[in-house]
Amino acid sequence: MVDTMGHLLWTDIRPANVADGKAGVLLWEQAEHLNPLLDDLVLMYADSTFGGHFKEQLETIYDMRVVIPRTPVKEQPIDSNLVIHHWRWIVERTISWLGNNRRLSKDYERTILSAQTFIWIAHIRRTLQRVWH
Repeated sequence: MVDTMGHLLWTDIRPANVADGKAGVLLWEQAEHLNPLLDDLVLMYADSTFGGHFKEQLETIYDMRVVIPRTPVKEQPIDSNLVIHHWRWIVERTISWLGNNRRLSKDYERTILSAQTFIWIAHIRRTLQRVWH
């Protein structure tokens, strides 16, 4: 989960066989309790895979507006498999920034905790580089 500037707000790692919507609700429940920055959040942009269960739960239980952008940034896709939607590119950009770290370029970690820790370390390094340059 990132803010509109691409700063990491929360991260969670789930098995690939967990649906995005269910994983998103679990992520939000965990993040809400541990990150005080999320208390004032009233609007969230999400990918279309979060349009069902996730959107319903957050709008009903947490009184949050979940927007699923459907308008492409560019009318004609750049590539037949690539369509960039408004706001979604911010998450993709953050994932790319994190992937620039050698430790995160492949799945080297044996535990979920160490994988999450290296994601946070990569984010801290990127933030510090921006401050110092």
